[in-house]
Amino acid sequence: MPTFIPVILRKIFNIMSKLKFIFAILIMALISPVTFAQEEPSTYDVPMSDSDSESGEAPIELPEYGNRSLTPWIICHISHDGITLSGIDPSDTVNMYELSSRNGVTVFSTTEENAFIEYIYSGIKGDYIIRLYTQYLNIHGEIIIK
Repeated sequence: MPTFIPVILRKIFNIMSKLKFIFAILIMALISPVTFAQEEPSTYDVPMSDSDSESGEAPIELPEYGNRSLTPWIICHISHDGITLSGIDPSDTVNMYELSSRNGVTVFSTTEENAFIEYIYSGIKGDYIIRLYTQYLNIHGEIIIK
């Protein structure tokens, strides 16, 4: 066997091991967690329930016997453009926006809708309770901010 063949084979092996290393790094870069980073949602739809603003308890209105139904949910739609509430009188405006932790500690409170939206999208994360106060209702619901 000529002496130059082992030298050529060694060079080929060195080149292939470098290519394997580069290929392995390329694969790791493609599947790294950075490529799977979740974007923040552009909107939040929060099911909320209402209570009487004077007593803090849900108003009791029992329909006639046999005509009972579930309490309708109020959906709070939060986006960068604003907050809309479905299921309440549109003339009943929100006077106070409040964000609390799950254990009831108030994290943020404001009378300005834009300030509340900015805080929601400021980068905070976690499970919170939203409370919106109108003249007649206290509306509350749970939100998971990602």
